Amino acid sequence: MSCRILRRPVALIMVLPLILLALFGSSLADAQSPPPNIILILTDDQGWTDTSVQMDLNVSGSISDFYETPNLESLAADGMRFSQAYAASPVCSPSRAAIQTGISPAKLQMTEVTVSGPGMPRFSLFFEGLPLTAPIVRDALPLAEESIAERIKQANPNYMTAHFGKWHLNTNTNRFPLPLNKGYDAHGFAADGLIEEDPKHIFSLTARAIQFMEENVAEDRAFFMQVSHIADHLPIEARIETIEKYQSLVPGAKHDQPEYAAMNEDLDTGIGQLLQRVEQLGISDNTYIIYTSDNGGKILSTTTDNSPLFSGKGGIWEGGVRVPMIVKGPGVEAGSVSDVPVISMDLFNTITELAGVTDPVSEDVEGASLVPLLDNSGQLPADMTSLHRKYAPNGELFFHYPHYTLPNGERTPASAIRDGDFKLYLKFGENGQSDQIFLFNLSDNVTESNNPSAAVNLADEMPQKAATMRAKLENWLQAVDASLAYDVSDEVQLDWNAGQPGDDTDTWRATTDVDHLARESWALNPSTQRPSVVAVNPHQPGLAAMAFDFDGNDGMSHKFFHVSDPAQPDLFDNDRSVSFEVWLRLDSLDQEQVLLESGDGSAGLSLSLGDADPDGVFDELRFRVLSDDGQAITVTGEFDEFSDPIRDFVQVVAVLNDDPIDRYAALYVNGAMLGRVDGAEGAEGTINWDSFDDAGLGQAMGTGLGAAGGSGDQPFGGQNLQGQVSFIRYHNHAIDGESVLASYNAMLPGVAVGIAATSGAVATSDQRPGDLSEARHEADDIILALHERSDTLDQVLPVDILPIGGQSYGSGNLTQDTGGSLSVGTEYSSYLLHFDPLGDPVQAQMASGQVTFLGSILGILIESGSLDDTDALLGVMGRYPGESRGFEITGDDALSVSVDLHTLSVSLGALGDQVVQLRVLTELLQTLLGDANNDGQVTGLDLVMVQQNFGAIGAANGLLLGDTNDDGQVTGLDLVIAQQHFGVTLATNPVTAPVPEPASWMLLPALWILRSCRVRGTMR
Repeated sequence: MSCRILRRPVALIMVLPLILLALFGSSLADAQSPPPNIILILTDDQGWTDTSVQMDLNVSGSISDFYETPNLESLAADGMRFSQAYAASPVCSPSRAAIQTGISPAKLQMTEVTVSGPGMPRFSLFFEGLPLTAPIVRDALPLAEESIAERIKQANPNYMTAHFGKWHLNTNTNRFPLPLNKGYDAHGFAADGLIEEDPKHIFSLTARAIQFMEENVAEDRAFFMQVSHIADHLPIEARIETIEKYQSLVPGAKHDQPEYAAMNEDLDTGIGQLLQRVEQLGISDNTYIIYTSDNGGKILSTTTDNSPLFSGKGGIWEGGVRVPMIVKGPGVEAGSVSDVPVISMDLFNTITELAGVTDPVSEDVEGASLVPLLDNSGQLPADMTSLHRKYAPNGELFFHYPHYTLPNGERTPASAIRDGDFKLYLKFGENGQSDQIFLFNLSDNVTESNNPSAAVNLADEMPQKAATMRAKLENWLQAVDASLAYDVSDEVQLDWNAGQPGDDTDTWRATTDVDHLARESWALNPSTQRPSVVAVNPHQPGLAAMAFDFDGNDGMSHKFFHVSDPAQPDLFDNDRSVSFEVWLRLDSLDQEQVLLESGDGSAGLSLSLGDADPDGVFDELRFRVLSDDGQAITVTGEFDEFSDPIRDFVQVVAVLNDDPIDRYAALYVNGAMLGRVDGAEGAEGTINWDSFDDAGLGQAMGTGLGAAGGSGDQPFGGQNLQGQVSFIRYHNHAIDGESVLASYNAMLPGVAVGIAATSGAVATSDQRPGDLSEARHEADDIILALHERSDTLDQVLPVDILPIGGQSYGSGNLTQDTGGSLSVGTEYSSYLLHFDPLGDPVQAQMASGQVTFLGSILGILIESGSLDDTDALLGVMGRYPGESRGFEITGDDALSVSVDLHTLSVSLGALGDQVVQLRVLTELLQTLLGDANNDGQVTGLDLVMVQQNFGAIGAANGLLLGDTNDDGQVTGLDLVIAQQHFGVTLATNPVTAPVPEPASWMLLPALWILRSCRVRGTMR
């Protein structure tokens, strides 16, 4: 017994390895196999036909008839060539960014090379003096986006990563990431040396790569290495002996430049040295070699020829984006060809999967892994109908290049889609012309044409196919938030709402979509100097319950405000008109403050606050515009005569009208003009203020405060803003006073809100006036009844009359006992009754009538002093009368209040230039947004009332009151939206409902009755 017990463990020990091997042999072997090495070789500007490898076996011209690249021939013989491989961009930086991140250049906002910003030579060549203005692009790879190396290192920290050679993903290495900041363990450029010995630094770069490879093989460490050559980029540089070789050969019919051929072969020789060392180190069986180019070949008289492909680098025709691509490695069938369309951003997914990374990719990644093709002889597996990419479930490829690279129209702003065998090319219209559509069947003919009438353009023959593909393309452009080129002469309005700041924590994004990120964004300063978003409680229901809070140490910047064309203004746009609207509240009036600025001391504009009196109170606004020729216009006015900018959000609008016949600058506050200054008489040209300097919000940017130069009154500019900004609106044209007033009214409830009925001489207005000073609204027989604000008292409010139901107040019966106070916390609506007759110095003009309020009357203010004292507290008009304005109950003058305290009867008399006013405070009722007829319900009757009074169809590109879904019509759908968001009755009112999008909501308060402040405080 004991022997058997002893023998069993021994037998088990002996047999166990065999059992495990039989059961789990393959999986154990896989688990123990080392991760592969991966080498990505990226060339520069090497075209699809620039090698001696025929990239497409069905296209005889897909091989050079002169260039010799024997090492690439060997690589293709041992691996897989991709006949329809594309670069993500026709220029280098965007393509490299797409490889590193798997994200399209359009989504990265990196559609041009990183040296294309204002001040760069490329900017003046391709961003100015052209029919369309290209988007300003990011000048570096975003730090937030994960690189290939970062993804590999996160999954396997022992993987060694390196990037050698051209990076080209930043313009300033002190600010932006080099490879070492993006997960790479090693990085280096090629060593400087004699061009004769090391043309294009091909061989020194290869040596550095080989050294890294040798070090890691010696340490038995897997590695990923990207080797980025600068060849075949201009200038042409090659070894003398290689040039001499090609000078002795017979030129090809297509390729005939000996120098370019020599550079191409030198590049191939360097690649051969690297491949040979892989073999010598004994790692070829576990190493993937991926070879491709960053974009198509550059076509000049001294370079290459991309035929049969059309065009070349700098355009998204086939010649600019179709590139050679070869992959060799474990499991890749030798000599295989894949005809599946692929794109360079697929390399992110492919390389990280080959490295063993299994975690899901970021939501931003748009590429697909090519591993299924590599493992299946280049064919799609049986269970796959296409490579699945984000936004491209059927394997579509998208391209977006909204830039110019040649002046002849061959390469102008365009987008394209490759869908199966078809490619649609969308050329954006210039000078107001329509876009042009080109449709090609690349399986029939790989050669495109930019001639709309060419036989290969199938757009007219296949309109349904073209429409379907265009819809896919436009859906993708919207999905990735692509920025488009624009015509600077087109009028544009941009709105920034602090309640909807956007998804990017680094910017304040406009709620208006003009398909251009840079135009739509205020960039927040670094995190240590970043305005925070805080909760606020504005009485204006159109303003958000959130605002950006500036503490004096922070600010925002905008790339620049583009209103005209600086290079060819007479041809494209020479009008520098502009309008800015800012809704802000200040912490104090005890220092100078910068509100908004653009430009510098040579040319620019600024809106600032200071003490111009000087009276020790910094309550003067100044809008100053300075032209580059020294012309300047400056407007200054007292800011707080209109409202209390410390207590309330105040509308400030600055307008420059650059019309040479009527040139002026104007300032408005709360809908009323603060001041206007005309331009110099007979001044020629324009007020050329709009340079490419960054604009600043709440701070000065760049080289100094805008317009702080020239002669005349200078801007106030000592300090940054301290206060809150809730809303900004920008126009690249001048708006008039009516537009300013309409925008002001749009933020407030309707001017008749809470008024149930009027009779006699009492009437309501179409919109709230901005200016009620003398002679502004003269009429002998009209008493205007105007809603001012709905709010909650935060202080005790003395009133001249505490009304008693059924009481009349005429001559002799108004006593001190009539007055009283309203307590803190009282919810109220404030109304102004305004009577300004034409004026008779002898006989008083009389008017009588009634106004019935929905809420009961709480108090009445009739004394001139009482009105003056409460303007900033209760009023909202831009300007009130400056002289005697109260109501003296004498003679026939009288007031009476109905028994139920809802109806006020008045008989008012005014002599000469006198303006008679009284302020009425009523109980605040919770009312419904959408209840246009004030019956307490949102029903079809409200819809009919809206349609009858404001129309059912909007004008082209206009905003229609009541159009909640912005479809240009007021229909039953808008009624449903109002009911869903704000309830059918007060009892069903969902107080935390989101506000419908977008611009219609800003105008709804002028039409539909808003809820009370308690309800409004929860709106977003």
